[in-house]
Amino acid sequence: MKYYEIDYSSFFDKEIYLNPKINILFNEVNKYTIENIDKICELYNSKIFKVPSYIKECAWGSEKIFIAFSNKLFKVINTYKNDTSLQLHPLKKEMWYPIKKSIINDGKKDIVVNTTDEIIIKENTVHSLRKGSVVFEVQDNTLFNHLETIRIYDESNREIHEDRFYSHNMPMFRNRIKIIKRFYGKKCILKNNSFIFSFSDVRVLNEKEYKINKNELWYLSKGTHILNDGDYLVISCKFFKI
Repeated sequence: MKYYEIDYSSFFDKEIYLNPKINILFNEVNKYTIENIDKICELYNSKIFKVPSYIKECAWGSEKIFIAFSNKLFKVINTYKNDTSLQLHPLKKEMWYPIKKSIINDGKKDIVVNTTDEIIIKENTVHSLRKGSVVFEVQDNTLFNHLETIRIYDESNREIHEDRFYSHNMPMFRNRIKIIKRFYGKKCILKNNSFIFSFSDVRVLNEKEYKINKNELWYLSKGTHILNDGDYLVISCKFFKI
């Protein structure tokens, strides 16, 4: 099975997670999905649900990782111990949304960002998150390990990949971190299967009404009503298929 044979669908199909020719190649995050696939299937059938998560302790702090089952991966990153690596991702794009005032680094300088900002980190963009920062991260869910992260410098003395960085990316610094103002959410009826992350409480309706609390991630199926304007993000998603 080749990577390029993975495609996308509007509907979740667990078969890709159960296929041994493919899942043996999965990275750590998606192998965790395999371990919890029955739970994910049960939740998905309910059309709307709070996405389960787990905590991963890191050299620089912790990641709250929401179980991945779509083309998007979500985390809350808290750098209470140290800076993250100065790194880049050849294959995936990331978006950061500060939960508190935070500091990022673009390989040349520090940049202070606020809770009203959206930080866009395209593929092959050098970036780091400084100690004391907390952000909600939205990234492309790459199923496989191949060249996911290239570390350039690390405060915690983890392995760096200078040879991979220079051979793969010179000249690299053409891609820059982009910072724009974040739009607030508007009440609507969802046209696509989506996720919602709320920076403040929000109410949604799908057969019955639900309250989504601050800093929760929920999955909302197509047709769900978002009942109020507010400080939240809506992210459309697709599912993997073979």
